Amino acid sequence: TDVQTSSESAKANNSAGGGYNDRAGASSSKEAQDRWAKMAKPHLEKAIGIHPRYKNAYLQLGNSYFYLEDYEQAIRNYEISLDLDPNYTDAQKNLFLAYRQGGKFMGEQRNDLTKALAYLQQAYRLRPDDYETIRLLGVAHGMSKNFEKAVSYFKKGLKKQPNDAQAYYNLGASYMQIGKVDSGQLYLDQARSMDPSIFR
Repeated sequence: TDVQTSSESAKANNSAGGGYNDRAGASSSKEAQDRWAKMAKPHLEKAIGIHPRYKNAYLQLGNSYFYLEDYEQAIRNYEISLDLDPNYTDAQKNLFLAYRQGGKFMGEQRNDLTKALAYLQQAYRLRPDDYETIRLLGVAHGMSKNFEKAVSYFKKGLKKQPNDAQAYYNLGASYMQIGKVDSGQLYLDQARSMDPSIFR
């Protein structure tokens, strides 16, 4: 209603876009998430057109692209938001998530390991202590047949998650790939003792 009565208001358009993004984030299906995110975009683009230095509008537009799995555009908008305010914590957080999720998407859905590694390295640069980023880097290097690199990341991951059977399994399997059978078996046995179902 505000947008209809005040269509040239950057704030009203940004609020409308943000509201649609909230619904996208709360959606229980990908179809609904995409629908709400697509509805948000024109309002956010208009807000930016009216007020080109509106940092929250760029953040929200990045969120729309994130929900639509267009991580390149999400990253671009988060970076613009940070250019306007380098200390904008929401943009910092979302940029990291876009790099991490973008890396996972490129590897799992597009089979583009080069792009996956590029994104994940950026995520790692932003948050080198994030376990999921470390794990995904190990997986991506393993899929790229760079098992030495995979081992180095899985070792870091195990330090972060010493009670996670999957972390032991990942490291053990990578040791096997580089021919360190004794070390590999040691970690695989530990994984099995922690979670007997892991090999199924």
